[in-house]
Amino acid sequence: MVEGDHQGQGLSGRMLAAICVLARQRGVARLEADVLAENPAMPAAFRHSGLPTTTSRSAGVVHLVMELGAQASATSGTLRP
Repeated sequence: MVEGDHQGQGLSGRMLAAICVLARQRGVARLEADVLAENPAMPAAFRHSGLPTTTSRSAGVVHLVMELGAQASATSGTLRP
């Protein structure tokens, strides 16, 4: 979670990138998250990662699955191992 005063500065994306690196090092193949539907920033961070991401919605919650097996380009601003 990013405190309100620090939102909109790309911190979520940087934290997500670091989590992906650590997860891959430990053999994790995918990340899953449940986010309140009224919080569009986190699903956007997953989509902007450049990794395959699927979403589903149920009862005001967005369920996201990001596959870590894919490689993404650092030059395009996306995640990489």
